Amino acid sequence: MACALQCPPEVANTLVECYPMGIHMREEAFQRLPLHIACQAGAPIETIEVLIRHHPEACRVKDSIGWLPVHYACSNDAPSAIVQILLRDFPASAGCGDDNGWMPIFAACRRGISLYAIDRLLDCFPQSADMATNKGSTPIMCAMKGGDSQRHMDIIKYLEDYVQQKSLQSSSVIGNKVEVTGSFLQMGIPSGATIHHRNVHAIGA
Repeated sequence: MACALQCPPEVANTLVECYPMGIHMREEAFQRLPLHIACQAGAPIETIEVLIRHHPEACRVKDSIGWLPVHYACSNDAPSAIVQILLRDFPASAGCGDDNGWMPIFAACRRGISLYAIDRLLDCFPQSADMATNKGSTPIMCAMKGGDSQRHMDIIKYLEDYVQQKSLQSSSVIGNKVEVTGSFLQMGIPSGATIHHRNVHAIGA
């Protein structure tokens, strides 16, 4: 209940210390752990960190519909820092699909989260850029279905360029990175962050 109410980290930490088993318990409806619920409810990043610190394996646990905590974070337009924390503890989660083949990037594109978060998902699982759900929806198609906001338009351009460059790039270019400055900040990418060289044209387009 506390996680569903976006409880502050102090409350989450106190509850775990008072009842350590609680963080391992699942709710009945969808068999979600506290971390799933916190990501779905939009809990602050400090609370997410508390939950992961006490139960790091929660990042790897699927609920009854096959969703990991990162699925909920992406579908709820969580700050990119939360997506990055979840991927840090379980990078392979970027390539984990539910029973319908929905990987986190599909939820992210449908919701229209930040390009920085999209880039982190692609860093962990580049193949997902042109993969499809069981019903044939690619990340680009998910973004198209998500709406016509500027965010969705930026994601579509970003992915189109990414897929094109991924098929043409040489291995010598993959590791190159550039510092994020200027217009990148308007796209929701933090100052001082880095993105792969392969994505620079897409973001600046």
